[in-house]
This record gives sequence, C-alpha cells and structure tokens, in this order.
Amino acid sequence: HSVDDVEIAERIFASTRDQTPLGVVSTGSPDNMSPFHIIPPKADLISFSTMISCYCNHGKLEQAESLLSDMHDDASLVKPTVACYLPVLKELGRNGESDAACERILLWLETIENESEERKMKSSRLAYISALRAAR
Repeated sequence: HSVDDVEIAERIFASTRDQTPLGVVSTGSPDNMSPFHIIPPKADLISFSTMISCYCNHGKLEQAESLLSDMHDDASLVKPTVACYLPVLKELGRNGESDAACERILLWLETIENESEERKMKSSRLAYISALRAAR
C-alpha cells in the first residue's frame, strides 16, 4: 500500500460525494490516448464504508474518524451503520493501549448505541467484540 493508493481513493471518493466529473485517460498506445470525463455514481453507504476502511488500512485513523463524523452531520444523506465503525474500532486497538484510544472506543460505542435507538437499528455484537479486542 502506498500514499498514491490513498490519494487515488480520495480522488474517486470526492468525485462520487461531490458529483464532479472524474478525468480519465483512455488506455492504448501513447499516440492514441485521449482524456475524457465520467460522472461517477452518487456516493452511498458502500462508498463511505470503503473509504473509511481504506484510511484505516493505511493507518490514517484521524481521516477515518473525520469521515465517520461527517456522516453524522444532519445534512448527510448517508448515515453510518455498524459496519462503518468496525474498521475504526479495530484501528484504535492497533494504535496502542493508550487511555485516549480507550476513551475514543467508548465514545464510538456510545454513538453506536444512541444511533441504534434513534434509527431503530440493532446494535452489533461485532462492534463490542472489536472494542473489547482493541481495549485489551
């Protein structure tokens, strides 16, 4: 995994979220390559979840948590499910056993529980298992 991977993923994600054309260069011989633009599909739960996982897989926990927080914004049409939290909880556990990491784990669990009640969704045992593993 390289920094370029994350930058490419960010560019594609921003294009889906903002619905801006994505510049692409056609493949083929160097003499015959021509740029064109595509309008990507609208960002959805899978796009957000994939970008959060990408950040976590590359050790960019702050960006993952920021994106997860953005999903809580009232203006956001895409609300997180438990699956969006799992990579963040896992990465918090990987970052060490600091009090700050444990505190953030507890805050995310509280958020999951509050959302479960508000949106009538079932909270997941996976979230708690991930949190326990992270806080061990």
